[in-house]
Amino acid sequence: MRCRYCKAKISHKYDRCPHCNNPLTKQKFERKESIIRGIVFGTLILYFAFITTYFLTDHYYFSNKSDEEYTAEKEVTSPFQTIISTDHVYSGVTINTTDDAYKLIQKDSIEQKTTCDEGIIGIENDIINNYGVAAVNLCELNPNLAIELEKVIATIYIEYPGARNYLTNLSLRNNSITENNIIAVFVPTFKFANTTSRSKYAKVYKTEILLNSSFFLNEEKLRATVKDSSITGHFPANATEYSPVAHELGHYLSFIALLKDSKAKRLVAVTANEDQYIYELTKDYSEGNYSLKLLKEAYNNYINDGNTVLSFDAWRKTISGYAVSTDDNGNYVYDETIAEAFHDEYLNGENASIASKYILQVLQKRLES
Repeated sequence: MRCRYCKAKISHKYDRCPHCNNPLTKQKFERKESIIRGIVFGTLILYFAFITTYFLTDHYYFSNKSDEEYTAEKEVTSPFQTIISTDHVYSGVTINTTDDAYKLIQKDSIEQKTTCDEGIIGIENDIINNYGVAAVNLCELNPNLAIELEKVIATIYIEYPGARNYLTNLSLRNNSITENNIIAVFVPTFKFANTTSRSKYAKVYKTEILLNSSFFLNEEKLRATVKDSSITGHFPANATEYSPVAHELGHYLSFIALLKDSKAKRLVAVTANEDQYIYELTKDYSEGNYSLKLLKEAYNNYINDGNTVLSFDAWRKTISGYAVSTDDNGNYVYDETIAEAFHDEYLNGENASIASKYILQVLQKRLES
């Protein structure tokens, strides 16, 4: 079966998804019931009424192969593993200020650094102190690669200063056997802590970029994979082994633009009364409504400026093949276009696709508001 929230393929033996910590019991029930057409509507009502955790992801795949094909190809877990765990969930904690929430996230991160190289810790601290990321865990990463990743992050805060302080975590992560084709992932909301009744805030959420250790700790594999995907047009031209992080930062920018447009605060510490509001925001992001709105505005600007007319989808495809990727149901994932536009501009600057330039003009206007 697949988790409804993060789309990971998992065994039926679990009660909660081992990747995103969301409950699976209801998911199994709904999946069985969904085959009966007459109660689909009722199932959806139950889903929207009772969901309490909102976990959405945007994966960056290097290929369009299915999970089943990768399972057949990879019989053992990658030996390139990190000691870092990104799945810790706390309960019974008291969170009365946003500082309390940040301190809990930082404590979880710091406690996992005890055997990490001091050189890497120094780079992690530079990213934390210079770019407003609460917690960074790159323990086993090659320091040279870590420095290049820092340069990618620096770009976002120079060009988009309004995006500072929303990202809570940048970390290596051990992916499951069926996730080994995922290079990196952006996680807008991960439920990190449930609090006590004495707390002002009911929950703590993390907003993360996670790097698949089987790629980032195997640089030869990462370099070859990204190069091949760039040559074939699946990724933008001139992609490097560290530039997939730019793609995930593109998702991050899109999500922050949504928060700013909605006049929403940072989501790290959330009261009980804010749950429904957060659900509406993350649902909009997940379904691509906001992303499509931004893309349509950029496309209309392109047309109004007298450019050669391309169809909307053909225009998006000038960025890369991944910019017009689809989900398991064949529906376009519009936020992938925005992420690829940022990736393209990061790599190619003035030589980026004209579609990328128009998209980022619209995005930057939203982030400056």
